[in-house]
Amino acid sequence: MIQPMRTDPIELEIFKNIYHSIAEEMGAALRRTAFSPNIKERRDYSCAVFDAHGEVIATFRQPFDMLAETATAAARYCADDRAKSSKSEIWLGN
Repeated sequence: MIQPMRTDPIELEIFKNIYHSIAEEMGAALRRTAFSPNIKERRDYSCAVFDAHGEVIATFRQPFDMLAETATAAARYCADDRAKSSKSEIWLGN
């Protein structure tokens, strides 16, 4: 029988804040470097951090309808054989 993993609430909060900060920084960098008025002026974008299985860890400006699309894309990337080639591999999608 597999024992449930014990989580330290303090560690959990620290990592939660780290991943949310990463998603926020991704959004800030996207907005700073964007050419599209949809991104720069309307702020019509979102960013998310996923785990190796395509599960959402943290989001930034993520409307509900976009969450399903990005989660589907992340799962597709993770299911791809190329995604399993390296543990440190990073995928970007648009």
